[in-house]
Amino acid sequence: MKRAKAGGIETASLILALAILVMVFPSAFAVQPDKPTSEAITPNPTIQSALSALVLANAQQPSASSEESLRERFEQLRKMAGQDKDFVLQLLYFNAHAKNETEYWLPWVIVEKLGISNDIFAEVGIGMLNTADAATRKLAFNCLTRADNNPEGGVIFSRYEKILREQKQDSAQGLIRYMYWRDPQAAVLAMSRVYGGTDDEARIVTQLKGDPKAVLVSLADGPNWWAHLYVAETMKKQPQLRDAAILKKLEKDDNVLIKEKVAEITSGK
Repeated sequence: MKRAKAGGIETASLILALAILVMVFPSAFAVQPDKPTSEAITPNPTIQSALSALVLANAQQPSASSEESLRERFEQLRKMAGQDKDFVLQLLYFNAHAKNETEYWLPWVIVEKLGISNDIFAEVGIGMLNTADAATRKLAFNCLTRADNNPEGGVIFSRYEKILREQKQDSAQGLIRYMYWRDPQAAVLAMSRVYGGTDDEARIVTQLKGDPKAVLVSLADGPNWWAHLYVAETMKKQPQLRDAAILKKLEKDDNVLIKEKVAEITSGK
């Protein structure tokens, strides 16, 4: 097999790894023109300089580094950071401030070759959720999108359900906000398991099979805030399903997340 170049890193196996990453995590790895440059991450100058040096070295002598030597350098960077959580934060910072394609992709090559787990990305993302800063929130959402992606389709929220069962509702607001943004149906089913009664999940499953507008009316008339949040998020995502009467009911809900979503709908955001 001929060796292909990807931003100056010339090992065929690394390119194959990148191809797999893009296929498995298309939304998490797509280049975004408005990449977040959050101030939530404090850059480690030593690690940032080392990453830049790695890019420069491979650009100047792309055939000089074998896969094994690259892996060794990746491991050295990992040790410099200390914990994988801190290393991922530094990689995210480098990626968010990338000046070219090589700098953008290098962190993901490192993540793949070192086998950094999705559990680490979940921990990093959850740690940045409860913030009013849009850039930080977007960075957190990107981490969690990678962590909960199901290669077979859909999402896997079981990790979040466990966290919600262990926390008070107020401290979990950021996570709940993310879950409904990510996948409203999966989120409302998860909430029915965490906050609902014994039969709530089965009832919601049955209701969701009905006419979309009728489903929203039925859930809005019910007593559960987590069902109301599904109604609000669905109307936000699907304007054709918006209904003035339903919206008026939701305006009376005291839940902070529902108030936030209703405000977004009425303001046209």
